[in-house]
Amino acid sequence: MQYSICPIRAAMLVALAAVTVSTLGCGTSAPSSPYVYVGQGQFSDYEPGFGTGAIAQLKVAGDGKLTSLNPAAVALDDVSYSIAIDPSSRYLLSVGSQSVTEYVVGTDGTLAPNPAVMPVMGSPVLFTPNGHFVISTGLEPDGLPSNTVNSYSISSDGSLRLAGTATLPGSTTVYQGFGLNIVIDPSSRFVYAGNGSDDLIYEYALSTTGALTPVGTFSAGSVGFELSISPGGFLYSSVWGPGGMVDAFRLDHNNGTLSQTGSFVLCPYGNGEPITFSPSGAYAYVGCNALLQFRVDPNTGVLTRNGPDLPGAGRLTFDPSGHFAFGLKDGGTVYQFIAGPDGTLSLRGEATVSTTLIGQCVASTDR
Repeated sequence: MQYSICPIRAAMLVALAAVTVSTLGCGTSAPSSPYVYVGQGQFSDYEPGFGTGAIAQLKVAGDGKLTSLNPAAVALDDVSYSIAIDPSSRYLLSVGSQSVTEYVVGTDGTLAPNPAVMPVMGSPVLFTPNGHFVISTGLEPDGLPSNTVNSYSISSDGSLRLAGTATLPGSTTVYQGFGLNIVIDPSSRFVYAGNGSDDLIYEYALSTTGALTPVGTFSAGSVGFELSISPGGFLYSSVWGPGGMVDAFRLDHNNGTLSQTGSFVLCPYGNGEPITFSPSGAYAYVGCNALLQFRVDPNTGVLTRNGPDLPGAGRLTFDPSGHFAFGLKDGGTVYQFIAGPDGTLSLRGEATVSTTLIGQCVASTDR
């Protein structure tokens, strides 16, 4: 079962993690071990945005301490900008500068390359919470047009097949998701694409076959910058500019439409990192120089401060129990946090996963 995914926009070349936490559907297997994966990279001096990388593999102990698996990492021919793990914890997708690589997650948490051929996809690459589809953007010139949102069915061997596509009106120039952001509602029935070309949210219904049907559009903030969605069914859109304002919207679970419920200051220095939610959706966290902690109003979705600021850690991922959280420090170090019953985090320690590679994203699962 996957408890977090980490979409990141490669064009931004940020050194901190990108992870959106969501509670996903449960299987029927017995309790299993939690693992954490850290996408890393070393950038080329001659080709900006390109380089080599690795995915560090770690196990979460009962006290939240991280220990490396054997091997400690799998090497890549590309930077791992983003990681997505399917809800059944069978497959991991690593998004590079121009390709997506798939791995099979072993019962011991180690990764093995999957020979299945991957389609050319942009970023983000997201599994639907029910695990039935992968949603992504197009990536030109070798893939579908960059102003498309596409769904892929998942075969038994992990290979992906195009199931549905939707084209946004007008021209959208996208490189690895920069300018077009995608989030999926917790029920896996609706997909929302924020278009940076016109600052509109395009809403689509996702059928059981993967077809994407337009529902409507909604004007909200500067959606090309970032969208976030909570397990509780609230969508958040940044209002680009001074003040760090964010608009909150409630999702109608029947038809997927949005209604604004409020606005609030997320990061007073600017927009900060996208929002990370606890598995329950009751608490939220955002990197804003420091790591800020929030409580989520269950009626409006508006965030209010909850607890002290912590060392800056970008976005977080939680272990399956929700008791521990992990975030990237500068370089190749991972912060380890303990989550209290009131949602506040306290720093437990640090784990160095690399002295030569820069951490890009972090994700967790159990197996």
